[in-house]
Amino acid sequence: MKTLQKIAGGIALAGALVFGHANAQNKLYAEAIKSEKENSSYFRGNANYNLPADIKGYTFGEFYGDGNSYFSKTTLSRNIHGNFGVQTQAVVGSGLTDRLSVGPNVVIPTPEGTFAKMYWMPAWITAAKGKKVENRSMLGYFASANLPLGFTASSFGELNIAGKNGAEWGYGEISVGREIADRLRVSYNPALKNNGIGEAVPKLEHRLNLMYDF
Repeated sequence: MKTLQKIAGGIALAGALVFGHANAQNKLYAEAIKSEKENSSYFRGNANYNLPADIKGYTFGEFYGDGNSYFSKTTLSRNIHGNFGVQTQAVVGSGLTDRLSVGPNVVIPTPEGTFAKMYWMPAWITAAKGKKVENRSMLGYFASANLPLGFTASSFGELNIAGKNGAEWGYGEISVGREIADRLRVSYNPALKNNGIGEAVPKLEHRLNLMYDF
């Protein structure tokens, strides 16, 4: 319960940062995700925000249907030179050890109306004791594009390139949708899930997503 309160407090703080600074890049939004699989639907709160020293932040918290399971990640990033930057990630959740990492990122040049970014989190430590997390080195991506008729598409994902049994897919998502009313967006939002130990190719889980932008 204390960790849940921390996640909720983190999102609330991020929300205060969003509403406290007038900037088009600040954003607070909520998602209701409906999965084809029983007991796999959940709620997710998100916040994008700006911090001093040109640091960009993103925090999300997922709260699952059993009322006890949760997952949250905070990413803080800063551009260093040109398209290159550095970022930190902090991950907490039920059934896993809270952990931290720092690594490089790069924005990939793409055509107008599109965006692509890759990052590498080479090593992780536990948040409580600072011990190295073995067999974990995450290579990730995010990409988005504007489509005709007001549709947009995006995708993100992570691959553990240091898995004990070889490169292993972690988690990702695809989203294709559009705004159907003021601040309300609906999308096809399949999850790209882990497919087993040592499996680098994800398995697809069909889902629908309803998002409200505050």
